[in-house]
Amino acid sequence: MVNISCPTRKGWKWLGLIHRLPPQRGYQSFGGSLRGLLYVDNPSFRASEEIRAAVAFEKPVVALETTIYTHGGFPYPENLAFATHLELLVRQHGGIPAHIGIFEGVARVGMTSGEMAGFLWMTEQNNDTLKVSQRDLAYICGVDHCGRKLNGGTTIAATMQLAKLARIKVLATGGLGGVHRGGELSLDVSADLRQMAKLPVAVISSGCKGFLDIPRTLAYLETEGVAVATFADGRDGDVDFPAFWTRESGVKSPYIIQNEIDAASMIYTQRQLSMASSLLFANPIPSTAALDKATIDQAIQQATDEAEYAGIHGKENTPFILKRIHELTGGASTAANKSLVESNVIRGTKVAVELAKLLQRRGHLPERFTSGRSSLASDELSQISRYKDGLSNTRSNPVRTASDQAAFTFDPMSFKPPKSTAPPNTRADIFVAGALAIDYSCDFTPLKDGMMNATISPELHTSNPATITASLGGVGHNVAYAAHLLGSSVRLCSVVASDFPGSMVLRMLHKEGLRSDDIKIADPNSGLRTGQYIAFNNGNKDLVMAMADVSVLDNPNPTQYDHWQLEMDKMQPKWLVVDGNWDTGTLRQWTYWGKHAGAKIIFEPVSTAKAARFPFSPDFVKSPNQGIFPQHLIDIATPNEHELNAMFNAALEHYQFKRAGWSKMVESFQMTTPSFNDQLNRLTSQSVAAAAIARKSIRLLPYTPCVITKLGREGVLLTELLHRDDPRLATSASDPYILCRTPENEYEVAGGVYVRHFPPPKIVTGEDVVSVNGAGDTFLGVLVAGLARPKAPSLKRLIEIAQRGSVMTLQSRLAVHPSLGELSSQFQEDEDPVLRLDTLRRLAANLNKEDVK
Repeated sequence: MVNISCPTRKGWKWLGLIHRLPPQRGYQSFGGSLRGLLYVDNPSFRASEEIRAAVAFEKPVVALETTIYTHGGFPYPENLAFATHLELLVRQHGGIPAHIGIFEGVARVGMTSGEMAGFLWMTEQNNDTLKVSQRDLAYICGVDHCGRKLNGGTTIAATMQLAKLARIKVLATGGLGGVHRGGELSLDVSADLRQMAKLPVAVISSGCKGFLDIPRTLAYLETEGVAVATFADGRDGDVDFPAFWTRESGVKSPYIIQNEIDAASMIYTQRQLSMASSLLFANPIPSTAALDKATIDQAIQQATDEAEYAGIHGKENTPFILKRIHELTGGASTAANKSLVESNVIRGTKVAVELAKLLQRRGHLPERFTSGRSSLASDELSQISRYKDGLSNTRSNPVRTASDQAAFTFDPMSFKPPKSTAPPNTRADIFVAGALAIDYSCDFTPLKDGMMNATISPELHTSNPATITASLGGVGHNVAYAAHLLGSSVRLCSVVASDFPGSMVLRMLHKEGLRSDDIKIADPNSGLRTGQYIAFNNGNKDLVMAMADVSVLDNPNPTQYDHWQLEMDKMQPKWLVVDGNWDTGTLRQWTYWGKHAGAKIIFEPVSTAKAARFPFSPDFVKSPNQGIFPQHLIDIATPNEHELNAMFNAALEHYQFKRAGWSKMVESFQMTTPSFNDQLNRLTSQSVAAAAIARKSIRLLPYTPCVITKLGREGVLLTELLHRDDPRLATSASDPYILCRTPENEYEVAGGVYVRHFPPPKIVTGEDVVSVNGAGDTFLGVLVAGLARPKAPSLKRLIEIAQRGSVMTLQSRLAVHPSLGELSSQFQEDEDPVLRLDTLRRLAANLNKEDVK
């Protein structure tokens, strides 16, 4: 009996695998069980970030056992080289390897190269690494909490247990354990078989080890409900169940499959039928590596006789027999062992890849396998699938409250990127292309009883006290979510990395009610990271500095281009919002797609560094007048004061103010006349005029005929280049805001410049400001939601409503205030009866007299 003693009574609560956690509010809404919480916080179990993300996105993960290196007869460092080689084989064939073992008392899934090297080095040095089956897990992990850190190579049984906990579906190994010879008397049956009866992890092996009782092993598996199928591997008719070192055993295989697609389909179907047992896929050793059956049978008989004579039984039996067979065959058995393991790992990876494809297609086989099998058309099948998805998703509230966000608990292994609940081909009025990220807000919080109490600014070169909060953000997301809350049909197009933050972001996005169809996932081998944004604010909650990592948007895959372009052409949105986080080439693509789809385009500069990217780069100008009103690329730009300066300087640097078309139009504004300057000062506040903000924005109007500059506490400045037919040029209500009118004989399309300063509806200061993150993005989201309405209110009205939305977000710790939808009713109000009356008069003038009663 093994005696486990713990140094303190407190230590007893850590004994065993399960560390019971207190109930966490909000977890149940995400499904799962105690195992989900166990996975995230259990000190006895750890999976690498790569494996967590890969399983979350249903990528092809292949579990690999470790007893082959610790008890398989491979000396150090040969075993380490072999482990590295197998991982490389998995990656070369499209999978993600997950070596599983016990290192320093912790069950690890997806051991890193450093962990594997340390694990095998300690095995060589100390020779006390355990052979760990399922029964041993509680012991080897439990004593870790009592101060003993043990190492262990996991057998198939233990590897399956841990793979199942990590939600890995495929395990590739050498040979399965089974019923030992004489097992009908000794009851010596490998725990591998019992595990296969109760764990849904498919196993790819070269049958069971050749020194076992193969007929009784297959009979046991049949009794336990485990299906066994052998790959035909180019053979016709009946084939034998393989015997590890040889392709034939003299025992016919229960089932025969032709390829990896067959195996993946069986795994998928068993999952659909909610069957708890495993599947065994026997992959015969390559014919070039197979040993002569008579020679290996003789070595097996001698090795088993020696084990029986020496009284070696239980878990020590297999290592002893393998070692003796290696010696009796002059090392040929070990070489064959390596070859069959390599073959099984490759085959297992291909099965995992096909299973991942099948899961992504939600169970639909490739067309060549389904021809004639169903009377339903493919689009009908697709609609049924979407309908089922909708039923499963309509239970969740699409709008999350602040308390919901605070209670959010994420279980990465239970996550599967959700499908949209929207019916197919639903029109989207707004496309938003931009960053999807996790936002961190760091608000400087001076110590009330310290020397810092008198200052509002954090001190450089040291640590500062702060209140730090996190929320789902990214400029693109914030704009899309704000518009969504106001009832708009929105499609968000972005990229996340294949990492844990990426899976968390997609889950949170789904809970907000936004579609994830157009969120693309970067290649896991690209080294990219899901976007993150950190804002550092002073004691007044004003932004001091921000750091953003959205490099994941810099180089989208061309296949992502194809998807987004097709969706734009199909949906024909009214508006496209593009943020400056994309690289210049992708920004250009978005512009062309938007124009081709007939959408109007809004550019959100994001930052001073990125404001210069677009549209002033020479790459965007292909003809003398391209990009200049009315051939402009951007309809609206929404910079803040600093981003406006960056846009102005970029245009200056690229000689955009030297182009003939620009010069002709700006000259028509008559900006050098005294009346122009007087009128400009009257229309703007003194601070705005002093900063020359209005003048700079006016000079940009030929390229972006509407510039809405966000000025923080100063409000918003609207500068707009009006078309000659714009009704505001003919209404008395707009006269005070018409800065200038262009002479008809000087420019045929530009009618004048409209300038209007909007003071903030409410000054929010001090403790009323919860976070400045997302306030500007909320403004734009409300604005575009109003513009996309069938009967859009005037731009004046929309700016005023958008300012109110921005104030709401300032008073929320989230990037977008969750109650923003309350503003939607204000879109219905008609605030400008004078403008409406002037419009009616013009319409009446065009009617025939006999039509007017």
